[in-house]
Amino acid sequence: MEPEKLIIFKYSGTLSLDTVLFTRPGNLMKELRGSGLVDLGITSPEISWEEIVNPTWEEGSAASFGYKKVMAKR
Repeated sequence: MEPEKLIIFKYSGTLSLDTVLFTRPGNLMKELRGSGLVDLGITSPEISWEEIVNPTWEEGSAASFGYKKVMAKR
């Protein structure tokens, strides 16, 4: 039997078990509520990705001033 290989393409700069656990829907909703984003209309992980993360990812991942500033601008 040939050995199996797992290849991970790491795009975000962070790869850890905590990252995986953080992205579970219950955890994301807790963080969206705690950050105040729910009050601003970001009421689900899907909306968070569609309205904030995806549109700002390209600029935020390459910006010297950080992703937080790019998201705030959005």
